[in-house]
Amino acid sequence: MDRWSKGRVVLLGDAAHCASPASGQGTGLALIGAYVLAAELARSGGDHTAAFARYEAHMRPGVERNQRMAEGFVKEMVVGSRWKISLRMLMVRLLPRTPWKNLVAKRIRDEIQAAAHAIPLPDEPLPATDRPAPAADRSAPLQDRPTPSRTSRSPPRRRDYRGPMTTDFDRALRSLRVWDTALPAFDPADAPPGPLALFHDWFTAAVAAGQSEPHTPALATVDEDGRPDVRVVMLHGADARGWHFASHSTSAKGRQLAARPEAALAFYWPVQGRQVRVRGHVATGTPEEAYADLHARTTGALAAALVSRQSEVLDSPTPSRRRARRPGAGRRRSRTPAPTWTPYTVEPAEVEFFQGDAHRRHVRLRYRRDPAAPDGWTRELLWP
Repeated sequence: MDRWSKGRVVLLGDAAHCASPASGQGTGLALIGAYVLAAELARSGGDHTAAFARYEAHMRPGVERNQRMAEGFVKEMVVGSRWKISLRMLMVRLLPRTPWKNLVAKRIRDEIQAAAHAIPLPDEPLPATDRPAPAADRSAPLQDRPTPSRTSRSPPRRRDYRGPMTTDFDRALRSLRVWDTALPAFDPADAPPGPLALFHDWFTAAVAAGQSEPHTPALATVDEDGRPDVRVVMLHGADARGWHFASHSTSAKGRQLAARPEAALAFYWPVQGRQVRVRGHVATGTPEEAYADLHARTTGALAAALVSRQSEVLDSPTPSRRRARRPGAGRRRSRTPAPTWTPYTVEPAEVEFFQGDAHRRHVRLRYRRDPAAPDGWTRELLWP
């Protein structure tokens, strides 16, 4: 269903979640849903529409994960021909006698447990003022005990559930999952002697897997006071010399690299649970390389690069928009030099490849530059 609520009616339990017996999570989802809904209603201040929306946003990712798991189990259990039924029954009879029976059971158990823990419970302690008052002293004579009256009784306090870890941000943060998809295997024993070939392989695999913008790593530098700085840049190439990007030498990163020509790049491709980290000295390119790199850009990107005063204080966006939107700016400036445009190359001293694993058995392979090694690199595994 697209929505679990309409007006003042909201669905709960199997009416909303419908995980099916194949997932075994019906009762658990119903209890968690009731808990989350009660908490949202309590903190909504009477706005049931907002409470219903937050309840659904909190529950839906985990519910859909359980539903997908159930669909997968049903496809495995329900087959469409006689020979498939016979094969399935044979496998069921033989499985207890096979050496991999524990692995199969662990796989099923891990998948069910992961789905069962897919919805975080909100941490919503009651404020101290809302806790029950201590019982009256029953040892005192009845006539000496205070008698509450309607006029002296304080009005009921609304419970405030907006305590630690209960904001919309916290709920959204804790509803997210990492690598909620099948991840590729990676055997470091099959890795090539140098990092460049492996980077090319992983990059093309990320593109084929549909990773959004795999060519935009984070670039970390250090300023003159030793404070780290980071931003996202665009990769212009990766070859035997190193990893290439470009920017204005007058930008913040350009000034930082001029003072301290060391940097690190970090690529993150979550569709495959992979990271690549590159560290090393940064070299600048020649004016000819800068001109070729600049004029290989699209017309709009070229115009923006030519008129940009990157990292300078901008009092108003109007001047930059006017210069960038000027008709034909890129064409008229196609031969215009940009003295500050600089190609940079991170010459790798270390390159680390990280392959995530849903069960935390991550693999980290690091290449270190070693002139004494036959291929110029030493490979070593790191604890995850």
